Formats: sequence, structure tokens, C-alpha cells
Amino acid sequence: MRHLLPIVGITMLALACGTRGGEEIIVTRDHFGSEWPLQVNSARLECGDAAVLRIGQKRYALDEAGLASGLPDAREVAARRPHPDDPAHASRAADLAPLREACGGLAHVASQP
Repeated sequence: MRHLLPIVGITMLALACGTRGGEEIIVTRDHFGSEWPLQVNSARLECGDAAVLRIGQKRYALDEAGLASGLPDAREVAARRPHPDDPAHASRAADLAPLREACGGLAHVASQP
């Protein structure tokens, strides 16, 4: 439920930009607020056969299909956050699920007539 607002915002952006499956959209910290999972302030999200994150000229896999194609794991560029359940409060990669969910939302938008 907490990921609903970013998905709605990205879906609205996709509708405004005329995004279709397989094309890119720009996602930003402004779309996600405190849930923004990356070290950078913006990135491109490619939602085709694989969910792919592009930062500059570098591409990262957000799902198994992307990993299978040989792309590096997007967790490499995920923000690091302390985990309260860890006694040493070791940092862990932020949850990238909101970006994968946004790709799912774009696939739905792209299928609309």
C-alpha cells in the first residue's frame, strides 16, 4: 500500500508522455519521496522484456530477466539504509520493489487502447 502513491504518479507521468511498453521514462526522487531507493536523484526506467534501470550510460537489472541477460544487479546503485532489526545496524540495500512495481504499472498503461 505504501508504494501506491509513487506508482500512481509514475502511471500519470507515463500517460502524459505517451509511454508504451519497452520505452523509457524518467523516475526521480520527487516521485518516490522518502521511499526513493537509489543513490542518485533520477534514473531512467526501461520496462520491456526485462525491468532495467539506466543511470547515465550504465544499465542495471531490476529483475531475473535482466540478470539473465548479463546486466549487473541494480542493488549496486541502491541507497544504503540501516536495518533496525540488525543489532549492529549494518546498512542494507534499499528495497527496489517500488521500481519493479512501477514497471508493472507501465505495462498496464501500455496495454490500454
